[in-house]
Amino acid sequence: MPPLTLLQRNVYFDTNMDLDLAPTDEQTSISADRRRATTSAFNLSPRKSPRKRVEETDPRLAGWTPVQDSDLDQVSALANSISTLDVSLDEEVTKRKRYESDRYKGFGLMARQYDFLKRLKRAGRAHEPDGIATTKPGALAVLCWACPDADRNLPLGWDAVNPNKRSARIVPAVLRLTGGHDDPSLGSGLGYFVESSTYKEHLKNYIKEKDVSHCVAFQAMLQKDTKITKGLRVSGVAGCVCARHGLVRRRGLGDLQIGERRVFPKEPPQATQYSFLPRFANVDWILLCTLWAERLREYGFAYDIICQWMIHFFERLKKIRESDVDTSTLATDIDEADLYFGLPVWHAGAHQAECRAHLALAYMLGMGKTDGEAMERIWATLNPASWATKEMGEGARHDVLEDKIDRMNFAKNLSLGKSLARKLIVAIAERRQQGLEFAELDKSVKRSKREEWRKRVDQWYEDEDTDSPFILAGGQPSGPGQRSIAEELRQAELEDARAGHVPFVKGNMTATAFVQAGLQLEDTQRRIRAALKNKSLTATYASEIQELRISLLKKMTSFERLQLIYMPGVAAIREADDAKSAIPTILRPNPKPFGCTCRRI
Repeated sequence: MPPLTLLQRNVYFDTNMDLDLAPTDEQTSISADRRRATTSAFNLSPRKSPRKRVEETDPRLAGWTPVQDSDLDQVSALANSISTLDVSLDEEVTKRKRYESDRYKGFGLMARQYDFLKRLKRAGRAHEPDGIATTKPGALAVLCWACPDADRNLPLGWDAVNPNKRSARIVPAVLRLTGGHDDPSLGSGLGYFVESSTYKEHLKNYIKEKDVSHCVAFQAMLQKDTKITKGLRVSGVAGCVCARHGLVRRRGLGDLQIGERRVFPKEPPQATQYSFLPRFANVDWILLCTLWAERLREYGFAYDIICQWMIHFFERLKKIRESDVDTSTLATDIDEADLYFGLPVWHAGAHQAECRAHLALAYMLGMGKTDGEAMERIWATLNPASWATKEMGEGARHDVLEDKIDRMNFAKNLSLGKSLARKLIVAIAERRQQGLEFAELDKSVKRSKREEWRKRVDQWYEDEDTDSPFILAGGQPSGPGQRSIAEELRQAELEDARAGHVPFVKGNMTATAFVQAGLQLEDTQRRIRAALKNKSLTATYASEIQELRISLLKKMTSFERLQLIYMPGVAAIREADDAKSAIPTILRPNPKPFGCTCRRI
């Protein structure tokens, strides 16, 4: 039988019990402040002892638990990305139906409307006199509790704080979906997707341009009229999230037609106006929509192709302001704030060295350890929903995705306490350790050189058009790597061999190969030590470590024989270490550092 509900309290009964045993209103008392209810109920378990009354004053006994989900069907649909068709097919299979239910279409509309009404209720729009007519754009979205908001969690005088403190981080990215027939959303522009009519009106002013990238070759730039996207109205979704906490922003999603479109205006421009052409029409509009309600002074943006997107951003913004499209709900005055552009940590590896040096998040003041990859973690959760929504109409797909994102954002807000506490503990420990290591390194640098470096860094932060201090002379982003050093050593050996200065050594190993073999042995030792720190070693993993030890010992035996040729002084050191001393010595807890003969791993 279905559960019985009494004063917002769910009471469940066994199916073999009499309904007359259910508690009545006379058995329930409410406190004067109406914050606590006490219910007297019979114990309805199968009779094993004389029946007795149980006073259920504990909320846990009364069935009241924090953040309890009473609608398990909705939770299952959100967690497993179950569509209406899946529910219908499941009913046909379990009940052995051989026909499609005549309530299938009605059930789909009902479920969609129910989810939308629940979102209105959660947003506090259930008892508004005008209903949803006066709901502001983005009002149904679950906001990040930790992100700064001038109307919610910023103290008085927040705009007079240190300008080096960054205020918000937005990350655009792409999710792949497909399109369907005409189908308006129940609340277009009220949640996470931008308002469709003005968005489409904006895109009508542009035509496609062949994507040309001078730096990267990501799929976002390469996806055009391919076999899988030709003829589809929607090829993906662009989105914005808060990069620190990973919540999808209100009005931060929008459909893509063919990748992140870089576009020309309809009228062909003059050749001298090429640098002012508006591009990335989709991403620009979505970004201006999501920042409309913000009143902050500084924003930071991380985007996997930001080196291309940022070039003419302000020119494109000017074009949008001058267009005939309604821009009343756009942050068209964003150029009055301080904007900072950076590359996500993982995506930066595909960029050129100059891009990485100028746009690395690690070099941006106020970014801390933000990796800028929060959007990719969002797509990992939403990508399964693409299979459940790929054949839906535009409105139905938006409503389903917004309902899923609503729950995802709320769950992340609930976990912010543990997440931020864990990050704080790690940050405090790492700051202490990194501070000590930096102090040791700083002692080895001359004062004149330190002042010169500091001056270059300060100058670069004031004017980023100057030479980046994070690129070495010659254009290298860092020092020479192991491969380049090995090539230099081989070239030097080749020149010595031509001059007849190479000592005769049995075998084919050169001095460079000998050094590389030693580095490989050290790397293997570190791997074994790291593996042994794991307290819960499985039998298979422990066996692999033993095999690795045996292989290492064999290689060390061969390496020690070669040491006698390339490192003649090692023999004397070994004899001194192995010699027995006649004078008793006191062994320290940490013996002297090992040179070349340590066999214990």
